[in-house]
Amino acid sequence: MPSVDVINHNGAKLVINDMSYASPEEVISCCERSIEIMKQFGEGSAHVLANCTGMRFNSDVIQIVKNTTKTNRPYVRTTAVVGLEGFTKILVKVVISFSGRDMKICETEAEAKNWLAERYAEIEEPVLV
Repeated sequence: MPSVDVINHNGAKLVINDMSYASPEEVISCCERSIEIMKQFGEGSAHVLANCTGMRFNSDVIQIVKNTTKTNRPYVRTTAVVGLEGFTKILVKVVISFSGRDMKICETEAEAKNWLAERYAEIEEPVLV
């Protein structure tokens, strides 16, 4: 069932937006929950995994995802996306290259979680003086 949760993975606090096999109505609910959860994070501090496996898109879903991405952008540090195929994968690659965001398309959720945890450790590790 689609959900938005905060988990700890290898010492990293990750936001998991699981919209796998979600109906358009479930995607809207996940997006609303995501906006609420992001408010718990400081600017540029959230590490997010978006699982889009089997997600059903229509014009309403595309618009709500765009609005949610825009609203959450100030809070997001890194993003990993899984479950993209064909045209959507190409489209996201173009967005990554033009946006300059720290984002990666991963083949599996495990790969995504590990990449986010590595990025978290690199960024969050305290600097010793």
